[in-house]
Amino acid sequence: MSALPPPPATVAPDADALFRLLAGRLSEDDRVAIARADHGQDADAHLAALRTFIRDGTLARLSWWPREVLELTRWDEPAHEAAAVERHWRRAFACAALLRAMSEPDNQDLDGQSQTLASLLDSLHALGRLPRSRAENAVVEKLDDAATAFLAWLTPRLVADEGTELPFYGLGLLWCALGTDASDADLVCLADWVMAAEAAVARQRVSDGPSSHRWLLDTTPYDQRHHLWRAMGTRLPDRLAPRHGAGLSAAVRRIAVLLAGGEGPASPPEGSAVP
Repeated sequence: MSALPPPPATVAPDADALFRLLAGRLSEDDRVAIARADHGQDADAHLAALRTFIRDGTLARLSWWPREVLELTRWDEPAHEAAAVERHWRRAFACAALLRAMSEPDNQDLDGQSQTLASLLDSLHALGRLPRSRAENAVVEKLDDAATAFLAWLTPRLVADEGTELPFYGLGLLWCALGTDASDADLVCLADWVMAAEAAVARQRVSDGPSSHRWLLDTTPYDQRHHLWRAMGTRLPDRLAPRHGAGLSAAVRRIAVLLAGGEGPASPPEGSAVP
């Protein structure tokens, strides 16, 4: 893995862009709901820690309060429907906080974070499609830029650490960057980098046991969110915009088919997107 170069630039990196954006959206009711995620246990301690955590952005050392409730909120599986929109805001925040904290030396025991990333991207996708207020529109319009800036900061750090879940982060970066004004040339380079990173990690894991030959998913033992990654494969072509050219479209659709578990370069049939 050390031979793999950093991913190509898409936007200027920003470690805290997504955390700040999502933290600013949380209401007190949201904070209380997150604090009560452990069946209400230690809710007051979690809430006090959350308030300090959000106010100060103290991510260098993530203690039990509020780490436990952030991790539990991360495992929530809200439906993609209007009634669940608040749960998506809370899950997106919890995932962004955990991913940001993961890069700090005192939080190195936060592993298997491709699962956290899958939940984050699933909630960002839902928030972009569900009905929302005018105030929420202003936040949603900034999500792709903020998430791309964050992943553009985080992914090269994983390269330096030889992180084995690296291709997931590259794919997340591609997903988010497709919603920005990044150039086709940069996005094609990023898509190629994702393919190269997946191949490098897959070769590294050959000696770890038999493989079911699932692209990307077989590169990690953390499989509790594989269904969300497969859903992302189905949705990925919908991230393409009219301004994107044929070369980028082909690269994105190839990754989409591989991730969803299909074969060939064709995109999913019209109307087949996972809700």
